[in-house]
Amino acid sequence: MRSWQPTAALGLIAGVSALLAPQWSALASGGGPTPETVNVPTPEPVFEPEQVDTGGLHLEAGLDHAALMEGSTQERLLVVTVSADPVEGGERAPINVAVVVDRSGSMRQQDRMGFAHQAAEDLVSSLQDDDRFALVSFASDARVVVPSAPVHNPTALYSAIRSIQPAGSTNLHEGLRTGQLQVRTHATPESVDRVILLSDGYANVGVQLPSELSKAAGRYAQEGLAVSTIGLGLDYNEDLLAQMADTGGGSYRFVNDAESLQAAFDDELHRLNSVAGRGVGLDIALEDAELIDVIGYDVTKTDTGLRIWMGDVYGGETRRVVMRVRMTAGAEGQLLNAATVRLSEGSTQVGSPVAVQATVTDSADRVERSANRELAVVGNEAAAADLAQKAANAFEDGDIQASNQLINSSALVAGEAASRYGSTRLEEQSGALLRQQELYDNNTPSSQKGRYAIKSNKEDNRAWTR
Repeated sequence: MRSWQPTAALGLIAGVSALLAPQWSALASGGGPTPETVNVPTPEPVFEPEQVDTGGLHLEAGLDHAALMEGSTQERLLVVTVSADPVEGGERAPINVAVVVDRSGSMRQQDRMGFAHQAAEDLVSSLQDDDRFALVSFASDARVVVPSAPVHNPTALYSAIRSIQPAGSTNLHEGLRTGQLQVRTHATPESVDRVILLSDGYANVGVQLPSELSKAAGRYAQEGLAVSTIGLGLDYNEDLLAQMADTGGGSYRFVNDAESLQAAFDDELHRLNSVAGRGVGLDIALEDAELIDVIGYDVTKTDTGLRIWMGDVYGGETRRVVMRVRMTAGAEGQLLNAATVRLSEGSTQVGSPVAVQATVTDSADRVERSANRELAVVGNEAAAADLAQKAANAFEDGDIQASNQLINSSALVAGEAASRYGSTRLEEQSGALLRQQELYDNNTPSSQKGRYAIKSNKEDNRAWTR
């Protein structure tokens, strides 16, 4: 969710120096079973994060540095990783999908409707006889073009897809609601249920508040009905569509041509064929740590701590959540309990909880040697991307000075961390961030190239935080 205010830029930039100072390098309870713990009485050069296997899903959690200097208050990056085993070949779950297509007048531009027709047809051609397909179009109102039914006659579906022609405004809420009802009516415990929403414009009819649209996307998500969003062209609200995908438990993509739209539909079909975990969530109880922020994810407070919604997790996929926390160390030898992390699918906890711990030392060398390189790299990638995302928002708002300072700081964070941890990934990210800056330097926010830069950069930055 976008929460940028231009007046916050200077304060935020001033804090970047702290990220590059020594403390940056130091950076980067409910019921249930007794958590497994990490025993680290004496820091060693590397600490592996605690891991719990839950069938096809794996949960890991750890700190970028597992030791703190005695008597100090320091920031740490707490990294939680959820990964899934590849989904092996064989019989897959039946797919229950509704494609919801924006048919507003702007879809005439650059043959966007033709792109949508072709992508939807190719999706239909890849479905099996026992899969269900529904087609909804929306402009000023929403229409069920093809009610949800098994895919027995693809030729008839192709004809129905081609019948959608652009005209009117953009009632995004009604299109989403209608698509959700088509899927929900035929959802079963065995089916993979998905709405794929494609729009090229801003919601300008009906419900238009981003918060309400996001709620609509998330309304059935807890029941397993996920929403994926695709933004086509340069005129839609990318922050809204990304947020709808987040609350809806699906994926978000920005596309600007026929080839990338087809790739987006192909990728979505692959995901539908390889769901490993449905409605995955994390429950995090902080103990000897204070939350600063969570990068790239919305957080809900619960009676026992924090809840982070991840949505569906796919076979072979790895998802990461990076949290900035503040910890205070007492005397040497103290063992701090940073957090307890639990994994759930829907409302059911799976596997054992994981405890994240740190030890206190009087040796700066031991603090340095307690670094977990992989977690530090992941955490710094996310921290740099977070600054870059704020730079994109500032550029979009016309605050060029703040944007330049933020993107410079972002590249510097990635570059310093690349050198510190010997990471080629961070080196590549730093270079990519400098290229983002070049796009801002050479274009205005309202130009076609400037608008393209905003959307493509936001998508890249979002990927680095996950």
